[in-house]
Amino acid sequence: MAEKADAIVRPIREGPITDLQDLLRRIRRLEAHGLGLTVYPDAEEYIQTRLTQQRIAATVADIRGDPKAHPPRSSLWSNQTSTSARRSASQMRRAASASCEA
Repeated sequence: MAEKADAIVRPIREGPITDLQDLLRRIRRLEAHGLGLTVYPDAEEYIQTRLTQQRIAATVADIRGDPKAHPPRSSLWSNQTSTSARRSASQMRRAASASCEA
């Protein structure tokens, strides 16, 4: 068992861990071999924070790559346009109503 764990962990043992996806794959492999593993709460929080930052960065890059085609942006734009159109129609009705009263 120790040999399996060593083979899985050896490549990342000596330096800082920068590739979190690789780390998670190694953790899964250790667990699949039935090897005990403890991830401390502060390490788990750090991993979750970094993964969230990576997902946000990927989403931002996707939006910046083609902002007009990005669904959330286009749906937000159409909602804003619809709201503006409704406001304009409402304002026109009020103006027409006020001119009829005068």
